[in-house]
Parts: sequence; structure tokens; C-alpha cells
Amino acid sequence: LKAYLTPQAQKPDFKTRFDWLVDLTDAVMLAHKADMVHHEISVESVHVDQRGKVRLINYLPARMKYLFEQQSGESSTCSPFAISPEKLKNGFEDVEGDVFSLGVLAYVLLVGSFPFKGSTKDEILYVRLPEGNSAVSKATEEGKQAPKEIAYQQPFPPRKLNSIISTAASEAVMKMLNPKLEERLELEKAKEVFKEAGEYAAKAEQKAFSFLGRLAILK
Repeated sequence: LKAYLTPQAQKPDFKTRFDWLVDLTDAVMLAHKADMVHHEISVESVHVDQRGKVRLINYLPARMKYLFEQQSGESSTCSPFAISPEKLKNGFEDVEGDVFSLGVLAYVLLVGSFPFKGSTKDEILYVRLPEGNSAVSKATEEGKQAPKEIAYQQPFPPRKLNSIISTAASEAVMKMLNPKLEERLELEKAKEVFKEAGEYAAKAEQKAFSFLGRLAILK
């Protein structure tokens, strides 16, 4: 999937993007029913085949890495863009962590940029926490310079960046990105919204092409 997000790449239409999100959401739901949490959903863990079908990959490596980090106490090495707030704070996450990371993936796929931004890795990480990096700042050892204060940064709603994204889909993505795991959107609801949003986008794109076609005739 990463190859489709480069500036030079030909972007898929929005109906295709929502179809991909439906398939990926379905894959994560099936994994969760089998008590499997991915722990590292990102643009690097999505494969697009020659037919244009998507598949979620790296389940086993991501799971093994997560278990190693739990046993060793080492900090997570997963993408700073996609890590869930609870995994960042405590090193632990459950299915809700996958929901958050899938929300990041959905945002990137629809908007073309990551929801959490910063000029440094720490900024990218801590802007997703309601308390920012205040806990880290307070824990700074005496004699050492305290890190720059980083505040929570709510992502910009996708629909405000592109009106072809339905209001329901925009709100669904924002709910998936909620820093409070208990308030995140359920995947079954997300799948339903993405499916409807794909139909909405297809009609909107068809209208746009028809309008451009009429303008070409008038010229």
C-alpha cells in the first residue's frame, strides 16, 4: 500500500479506497474473533496484489515482536505514526489498539497524510495523548533538561479536507482515533459506514466526471 501513497503514484478512486477499508476491517474483525491482535497495522502491513485486492500481512512477525517487547520490557519499535495511545503509555494494548491503528490507516488512505504530525518523533508520538508528554516531562531526572512540552493535537476531520468523504465516514475515522479506548468505534459499525461511504463516493465521482464531460463539450 505504501507505494500508492507516494506523490508520483496514481491514486485509486475513492470507491476503491473505501472497498479496501471494508476488506481490511473485515480481516481485522475475523482475526479478533480468533483472539488474534495484530499490534502493528500500518501502511507497511497492507499488500495490494496485481488484481488490486488488499491483504493484511505480517501478523506473525508483529505478534512475535509484541510478545518479545512484553517479556523484555523494551519500548515498542512499531511505526510512531500508527501506535495506539495505550501502547505508547503502558506498552500494552488489546483489540482496541488495532482499531486505533486501522483508523490511522483509514485517515492516510482517505486524506493522503497522517493524522498526527510533528517535526520530531516525540511530537508525532505524544500529540495523540490527551495529556501530551506531561508525564514524561515530570519524570525527567534532576539535572537533565526537561523535554519540550507537547500538547494533544486532535486530527483534522477528513471531510473538511475532501467533501467526497461522507460525514458518516469522517466521523467514523475520528471515533476510531479516539484516545480513550473505551470510546472507540466498533469495527462492525466502521465496516458498515465504509461500505455506504464507498457508494456515496462513487456517485459523487460520477457526477464530477459528468460535469467535466459537459464542460469539455461546451469548449
